[in-house]
Amino acid sequence: MRARLCLSSRVSVLLLLCSAWSARAAGQADPANPLSRPRTAPHAAQKSAPAKKRTRPHNANEGPQFLQKRFDAAQAAERDGDFIRAESEYREVVGLTLEQLGNAYRTLGDWEKAQAAYQGATAASADTDTALLGLAVVYLRKGEFQKGVDTVRTLLSQKPMHAQARQLLGKLYFSMNRFDAAEMELLEAQRLEPDDSETAVTLAFTYLRQKELAKAQKIFAALLEQHGESPQIHIMFGAAYRETEYVNQAVTEFQRAVALNSGYPRLHYYMALAYLSQEGSHAIPQALAELSYEIGRHPSEYSAQYLTGLIYVQQRELEKAVPYLDKAASLEPTNPDALLYLGQTLYLLEQTDRAVSLLQKSVELTKDPSRNQYQIAKAHYLLGQFFNRQGKVEEAKREIALAEEYRSKAAEQDQQRLQIYLGTGMGSGDELKTAVNNMEGRAVIVAPEPPT
Repeated sequence: MRARLCLSSRVSVLLLLCSAWSARAAGQADPANPLSRPRTAPHAAQKSAPAKKRTRPHNANEGPQFLQKRFDAAQAAERDGDFIRAESEYREVVGLTLEQLGNAYRTLGDWEKAQAAYQGATAASADTDTALLGLAVVYLRKGEFQKGVDTVRTLLSQKPMHAQARQLLGKLYFSMNRFDAAEMELLEAQRLEPDDSETAVTLAFTYLRQKELAKAQKIFAALLEQHGESPQIHIMFGAAYRETEYVNQAVTEFQRAVALNSGYPRLHYYMALAYLSQEGSHAIPQALAELSYEIGRHPSEYSAQYLTGLIYVQQRELEKAVPYLDKAASLEPTNPDALLYLGQTLYLLEQTDRAVSLLQKSVELTKDPSRNQYQIAKAHYLLGQFFNRQGKVEEAKREIALAEEYRSKAAEQDQQRLQIYLGTGMGSGDELKTAVNNMEGRAVIVAPEPPT
């Protein structure tokens, strides 16, 4: 009896936590995908599939009122002495609440807490489709692709006709550069839900990686017919082309978006990215013109401020770089990238105290050292120089050792030695192109919203 009362109390606390965190997450939700829409009716093949019959509709019945109703039913069963039904209801409420808590943490970008919540949901509830999908998305965002594959396969072993699981498995294989496997899963997802736009986009992206341009363009044409002309859809096509090195096609798509709405947010930033991806430092004048227009219309756009600062660092115009990097760092204070380049720039300008603080903060915020081809090696190298000048030999050795380790890993990753942090800590003309090609990675592949 005491255990059941304890479970009842835990559920009450979880309901309160879920309500609070969901409200906070709602205020920070990402902008909607340009192709987001209500789910269409299942394909005929799905309607007869047992897997889909058992799937709970996400967010349809599982809001606070529904959870409270289930909780009240559990309490009523407990009062009536039906302890087996009460425990079952409590566990279901715990699972649903943890699932929603996981969604909230995901929206906030707290992957570790989201992972823990989803894992708890799968352990508590018998019907765990949404929790398993959410957990797999967290693994995708964390770069733990094999764990994501294993999680999705757990669901597919029970429900092989689950279209969303097939789609997500395709995304995971794509992220592992297993494009043939990705194509197979995405084609199956498309067979199950022929009108799903997200599956179509990811399949087109996969074809572009496989250098099958005609197949990708056929999908884009169908999407354009389905959704109509808009800046968003042309930006999405352009982003897919840019990330797969079809830069001429990317520029064409961005120009089409400009023709529809030249002031659309981030559009001129994407144009700048395309120019730099194509020509590197040779395209700096064009890129700066696009970024200037973007910042003039949207001064709170982090990416435009950051990229402008990065260009000036590359051009060794350090004084010009500082205000843009400063602004970017203030717009996204938990993003290590702007802090890194701002710290590097101030260090080279001999504003050492603030520079060291920023570099240390960038190191602290970089949870994955491989981020942007181990760019954090710059910070470790400069911190090593600083500690060496201070006579702190052990600290200097530790930082330099980390810089060397990450340099080696970056060289192995790219099959070439990257000297981006030696000497003055500044790189060659290729560094800008490399940094640009790491920006906006997988923008199309990772959808901003929870699976539905």
